Amino acid sequence: FEYLQGAEKNANLLVFILLFVTNGSRLLPYFFRDNPIQIMNSGVMLGSCAVQGIALSSSGLMMLFPTPVLVDQVTGTRVHLVRWVEWTILSFLMTFLTEGIDLPNHKQGEKLAWNHGIAIALSTVAGMIFPLCPDMYWWMLTFIISCVLFSSIYIRLHRRYERYKATEQGKGVEEEETYNRIRLSFRLIQVCSFMWTMLVVGFTVCNIGAAYASENSILKNPANQLVVESFFEVGSKIWYLNVIIEVHDLIFDEGSRALRRLQELRDMMSIVWEDSSDVVALTIRANNRLITMVSPTFLQMPFNKKKET
Repeated sequence: FEYLQGAEKNANLLVFILLFVTNGSRLLPYFFRDNPIQIMNSGVMLGSCAVQGIALSSSGLMMLFPTPVLVDQVTGTRVHLVRWVEWTILSFLMTFLTEGIDLPNHKQGEKLAWNHGIAIALSTVAGMIFPLCPDMYWWMLTFIISCVLFSSIYIRLHRRYERYKATEQGKGVEEEETYNRIRLSFRLIQVCSFMWTMLVVGFTVCNIGAAYASENSILKNPANQLVVESFFEVGSKIWYLNVIIEVHDLIFDEGSRALRRLQELRDMMSIVWEDSSDVVALTIRANNRLITMVSPTFLQMPFNKKKET
């Protein structure tokens, strides 16, 4: 265990600040606008808060407290175990959330979400195994197994892309929600596959540089590994959060869904809505509230005219 110093400590400080400010500006308005208990009933928002909370906690722990650090026996890089424990947990959770947004067949889809999440998590566990490898043979074997497990994300990316291209945007509310589920699930897996692939590339470059670069090379800097990890930590979490918020707004927010259904009902009966001499009221229950839309005839009622006078 050791206190991080210099660039390593500053990298975690920057990660903590950026995640704290981003989460405060994007998530807090939802808690002030709606009932916090109702927000937590949304699985994607609860999962997103868990992802961001764990990421913030790990950066804070590494910044303020002694943290376990191992040195890779093969490449000589510094391995920060707290970060890899965090990524093992979050790689499963983020993958599971991504798959869970769109499950065409619930039973098979749920099984697939579990299997894919476990495969990505096992791939991430390799980060904690590398410093225990005694020689290059075991190091490369661990690296290859990790890459094979990780490659499952490209298969899922292709399947999501095929499903997205085969789906047309519907006109009704239900059809539009189905389309958004497919579109945003594809977008989330795009975010994960791109950011995590770049992380693997950065990890590989740092380890090759530490093992084979000259002593005066910048690639020999012991802080390189954590700085690269911190860059992708911020990028992946903020990008993922932005898409998850869009998922909540378009698919899982009961208030927004109720308003879209009211608008659809209004459009379906537009002639009656605009020209009826009687007041037409449409009411939908959402988030333990009643949302009502009334036709324009309501404004022509006698008590409204008195108010205007």
